[in-house]
Amino acid sequence: MLRAVKIRLYPNKQQATQINKLLGCCRFVYNQTLARKINQYKEHNISENRSTLSYWLHHELLNDFEWLKEQNTRILNQSINDMLDAYKRFFKQQTCYPKFKSKHDNKQNCRFEIGAISRRNDYTTYHLSLANIKNIKFRCNKKYAEYLQKHHDDIRNAIQQGKDAKDIKPIAIKNGMITFEDTYSMLIETNTTTIEECM
Repeated sequence: MLRAVKIRLYPNKQQATQINKLLGCCRFVYNQTLARKINQYKEHNISENRSTLSYWLHHELLNDFEWLKEQNTRILNQSINDMLDAYKRFFKQQTCYPKFKSKHDNKQNCRFEIGAISRRNDYTTYHLSLANIKNIKFRCNKKYAEYLQKHHDDIRNAIQQGKDAKDIKPIAIKNGMITFEDTYSMLIETNTTTIEECM
């Protein structure tokens, strides 16, 4: 069973800058790969897949835009996966055609796969490290903190959610989760084996 825990992040100014850069880079990679997929299909009738887009990211996009090299490529690759998932949902008629992301969107996010989450996080000190952003202070309900401490080996991925500092609005969370009024929050997903562990 998949369980998600939402936590509130308290980054310092340097960490907030790093998070904003990361969100911007993920948005940029998503948009560039979406444009490439559309253009390749229109011009050459070629459907780009995960491996060809990843190759293009590593061998062309990273060389053309040096500032992308500051970010962890696992996180940038996850933007490609998110774009391809949007295509899959479209073809299954679950959503509309994939759209380009804007920095003015209310919801900015990026996904940290398991390799980008530090294994040294024990969640007892209420600090966590993700990719190249180290020692971010966080808060959550005591029950959720104990859950993270108990299941830190089962963490599957984390989703960084952020908003522009200009557009700080409350984030409403349902189903027993906590409501936050902050610029940054994170959703941490874990795999658990029994229902009792989730309660």
